Amino acid sequence: MKTILIIGQANSLEVQSLQSLAKRLGISVYVIDAAYMGKYLDLEYYPHNDQTNLVIDAHDKTELIPIDSICGIYCAKINPPIGKSPLQQMEYSCLFQLLLSQQNLNWVNSIKAIQFHRTKPKQLHLAKRLGANIPATYIGCQQDAIESFINLHKEIIVKPVFAGHLSYKLTPSQKHSKQINTWAKQAVTLQEYIKGQDVRTYIVGDFIISAIIKPKQKSHNKEVSNEFEISDYRELPNPEMIPMQLPLSVQQLAIRIMRAFHLRFTAIDWRLTPNGEFVFLEANPAPLFVYAQNKLGVEIDKALISLLIN
Repeated sequence: MKTILIIGQANSLEVQSLQSLAKRLGISVYVIDAAYMGKYLDLEYYPHNDQTNLVIDAHDKTELIPIDSICGIYCAKINPPIGKSPLQQMEYSCLFQLLLSQQNLNWVNSIKAIQFHRTKPKQLHLAKRLGANIPATYIGCQQDAIESFINLHKEIIVKPVFAGHLSYKLTPSQKHSKQINTWAKQAVTLQEYIKGQDVRTYIVGDFIISAIIKPKQKSHNKEVSNEFEISDYRELPNPEMIPMQLPLSVQQLAIRIMRAFHLRFTAIDWRLTPNGEFVFLEANPAPLFVYAQNKLGVEIDKALISLLIN
């Protein structure tokens, strides 16, 4: 029986989807959360033969799983160990790195891809080198540069430098000196607001599907315009996803981006301008996909399982 490993939270819809499908297909599956290192989960390592074993305490028994017996690893989320002192947290995090550092394993996606995503500014630069259009962007905390960027662009999106937070559109009242002074004390990403529609492209191996994302709610009995003011579509309640066919040149660009970013599974976010230009925003190494596959009637989880066992 083939065995796959999923790193992430057991209550995640994506983790549950993959776990359920694997079991239906007769594939052995383990779900581990790095947050529980030293509690329900441990690793042991033998340098003389580079052997790494997972030690899982569950259901009143302890299981020892050699890493080399696992045919594929899906990395959804890596949480820091909880309930530990700073020193213990560091020790357990380093121990977990012994698993993540084994690049000979069949990863979807590897720690190399995840770490590259954490340097989003470099994503933009590489995407541009690969032929993508990207928004005008400033990353930093220099007051003069921030003021210059704000004065140069009429509409601006504020984004985190690191992943994990929503983006928002800068309001006119936030352009005053007090807000700029705040940003000058911390790193910030400022990006030109691109008018148009949100498009997301999912790529899993050779499988690719794209959709326009727009709000579903209605206003005055008329559907809200495609050009809406919410700057981060994750804020939308139950957004519509309308399948679309990317131009061949954009499909080829998306695949180049995926490979250059060390990815085997990704969701690429674009803005489609009114004149038909695709502007690259980011490529996610562990995107949420359950909502999209339900809305689009596709089997992203099945494509992922195929990558993990082959």
